[in-house]
Amino acid sequence: MLDSQVTVVGAVVVFKTLSHSPRPQGFEFVALTSSFPSGHTTLSFVMFALLAFFSTQITQKKYHWIAWTLACPFIFFVAFSRLYLGAHWLSDILGSFLLGFAIVTVCIISYRRMPNAHSKLHLNSRFAIICLAVGLGIPWLISIPFTFQKNLARYTPIWFQQKITIQSWWNKPLLYTPLYRNDRFGKPFQPLNVQWQGSLDAITQTLIATGWQPVSSQKKLQRVLQRFASIDAQYHLPLFSWLYQDKPPVIFFIKPIPKKNQVIEIRLWDSNIHLQPGNQPLWLGATDILIPPEKLLSLKERTHISLQNAGGLNVLLTNTPRFERKFITVSASEQPNTIQKLEWDGKILLIREPSTPLQ
Repeated sequence: MLDSQVTVVGAVVVFKTLSHSPRPQGFEFVALTSSFPSGHTTLSFVMFALLAFFSTQITQKKYHWIAWTLACPFIFFVAFSRLYLGAHWLSDILGSFLLGFAIVTVCIISYRRMPNAHSKLHLNSRFAIICLAVGLGIPWLISIPFTFQKNLARYTPIWFQQKITIQSWWNKPLLYTPLYRNDRFGKPFQPLNVQWQGSLDAITQTLIATGWQPVSSQKKLQRVLQRFASIDAQYHLPLFSWLYQDKPPVIFFIKPIPKKNQVIEIRLWDSNIHLQPGNQPLWLGATDILIPPEKLLSLKERTHISLQNAGGLNVLLTNTPRFERKFITVSASEQPNTIQKLEWDGKILLIREPSTPLQ
């Protein structure tokens, strides 16, 4: 067991050194070490899997399932806690499972290759349970009182509120706002090509008046069932909400494209930026064109998004005549590779209330 723990620590350090991945943001303290892989997940996988394996070596075959049934929840909840607390991305957890599985496999093969006289465990079940309870329970009971408050503060999400003048944002928006948002794997996924200053009521009324349709979460089950029976684009929306700063959009609308089985999507998220004077909220958003598969249940095709033809920005520009609007352009060299694959032209649409005085 000690050898396996040393191997885990060494493997995690090597992978963190070779492949640096930034950790999830939004906390007062964010570790500077690589997010990939998760040391907690890898260590718990190896430790509990090997404990389950060695337990099967001292019990009858008909009781082997008990050890694995007890080990699996511990592994799962440790991994889930790293995601829930925001310490790691989903890709970190999946990579840790693979790394842990590889280490466990090597340890079991090494154990089985040892001569039986040296590898046979001479423990009865009762003594093994006592050793396990003492070895795991006492360290946890000791560490929890000393680390609980520290971890509580460390993993409490904090998104700082920012206040800037409207004119500062209007002149140089990218000094204050991100260029893209990440997916659940922590990779750049979609450019934030809309920045909109205004009340949500005014924005909603404007979109509805120009033919945009709100997407209701209450009809999600209906859409899920319909996607198996129809290739209509409106039934192939994402099953899970797209997040920015770990929050779903405050507004999600779609607009069908005439003569095409495609829809334009627009989502707006709270940016935590308030524009002065008036402490007015700034909404960060994204538009894209959703393209469903041409055949149902196709393994070769899947629903995807595209940013060709400005990704619907020109339609949004036309539909917001009462607002002040302007385009800014981001060069291709500033775009991550995953964003460039969407064929984004680099345009970002800024929208603000007309009552805002121009200077």
